[in-house]
Parts: sequence; structure tokens; C-alpha cells
Amino acid sequence: MRHLGIDVGDLAGLSEAALAAVLADLHRWEEHGDPQGQLPRFKRHDDKSIAVVTFR
Repeated sequence: MRHLGIDVGDLAGLSEAALAAVLADLHRWEEHGDPQGQLPRFKRHDDKSIAVVTFR
């Protein structure tokens, strides 16, 4: 995700809203920034998931 200026290690500290925004940015980037899948990836539109776990 360096192409979006985000290091994977930074995701752990983000709020749910910020994580949702990251996913939206990824969708937009796939559609407009690299629509033909030129950045090495398995297919044009990869599946994305983020799980939030809160320990109490």
C-alpha cells in the first residue's frame, strides 16, 4: 500500500472510520490509478478486508 502513502504497520493504530477510508481509497486507486493492474498484483481487482479486534 506504499503507492497510497500508507505502510501496513500504520493500519493498526487507525480508527474504524479511518480504516473504512483506506479501503475506499484503495477502491478508487484500483479504478482510476491502476485500472489495468500494472502494479504487480494477481488480478485487476483484488479482494480487500480489514478486521478490527478490540481487547478489553
